[in-house]
Amino acid sequence: MKILRVVLTGEEPPHYTITEAFKKTFDVVDTIYWDEIKNISEMNGIVRARVQAIKYDAVFMQIQHPSIIELETAKVMSQNTLVLNWTGDVRTDITWYEEIAPYVITLFTNMTDVEKMRSKGFRADYLQCGYDHKYYFQKQQHRFNTIGFCGNYYASADFPLKQLRIDAILELKKNFPEQFHLYGREWNKLDIKSEGFANNEWEAILYNESLLALNISHFDYSRYFSDRLLREMACGCCVLSHRFKDNHLEFTEGKHIMYWDNLKQLVELCRYYFQFPNEAIEIGEAAAQYVRENYSWEIFANKLSNIILKNKT
Repeated sequence: MKILRVVLTGEEPPHYTITEAFKKTFDVVDTIYWDEIKNISEMNGIVRARVQAIKYDAVFMQIQHPSIIELETAKVMSQNTLVLNWTGDVRTDITWYEEIAPYVITLFTNMTDVEKMRSKGFRADYLQCGYDHKYYFQKQQHRFNTIGFCGNYYASADFPLKQLRIDAILELKKNFPEQFHLYGREWNKLDIKSEGFANNEWEAILYNESLLALNISHFDYSRYFSDRLLREMACGCCVLSHRFKDNHLEFTEGKHIMYWDNLKQLVELCRYYFQFPNEAIEIGEAAAQYVRENYSWEIFANKLSNIILKNKT
């Protein structure tokens, strides 16, 4: 199968883990990193020329903004091949996805948006994200009775669970001032102290040293979680997550993850596992194995291949 990717460079360097996963799955993989071409009009021209010159089985795009791929480009691509557009993020307003929908199959990491698009007569499917296993994996080392969380504060964003994240962080800081470690940008706007920005290397160290990790996405959508959750689990943390919709379709509670329904439960879980760390370690080890076997980028590429085959028959 021959595929063209129109994607972000993102966190690909230096490992190019996603690219390697695609090359293991597809026979031919050509890539246009759209963020490396500064002129958007020029980039669209390159994409149109490529799909008209080469017969691809599919085009895989990672486009989340209306000012990147022109609708005319999407139309030209759809006349020549199957086009799929994937996003790992969630936004309340999906108007642009609806505008480009006549020409593409939209792939989401949640079922809420999939069903929303399907209800309007557009093609959509579910494709969960992966994680970079070359950064994030479980190392054999001592774990401290600490809680780790890496996430930013977005002052201008209107996310449904924005306040819950703030409240959970304040609650953990109040109850575990020496044991809760927060990393991320813009928390100073709320007078909340962050320990800085954690790059991939430091984030992996944090989650390997911490007994527990906090997970709160900004949306309570069906099957949706940030890829932060995969990174935490991959490093062997026992993750304490808000209970998101249809979570049972992803992970087994008590085996791979622990859920909380309110802040009191969150604090009680922290206290419990600090008292019985071996139980947390057992969950973390099971989680690391589970995401390694079920959420790698290679598995992502295989699922994408199946979606392509399903829609070409």
